[in-house]
Amino acid sequence: MANATLRYQEVGAQGLRPFRSSGERRKKKEERRKNKEQRTKNKEQRTKNKEQRTKNKEQRTKNKEQRTKNKEQRTKKFLPYSPYSPTPPTPPTPLPIY
Repeated sequence: MANATLRYQEVGAQGLRPFRSSGERRKKKEERRKNKEQRTKNKEQRTKNKEQRTKNKEQRTKNKEQRTKNKEQRTKKFLPYSPYSPTPPTPPTPLPIY
């Protein structure tokens, strides 16, 4: 079916109908269907792909959890120390009374 482009030919009162330029007739529905082996192979591939996707998703969530854990640990390192100087603030000086 090298040159099987679809064209239209006039068929009287029926109007236009597609025909193949190669002159081949279209296969029957049963012949067009993939064989059972191919279908099972495709099904196996789909399940394999689905398993791979779930595995990838689990890995992503695991990585995300690890990143958040690392971030928390980094911030904890700096928490025990105050960002300001360790000396307490000086109290306000009283205003002189006139």
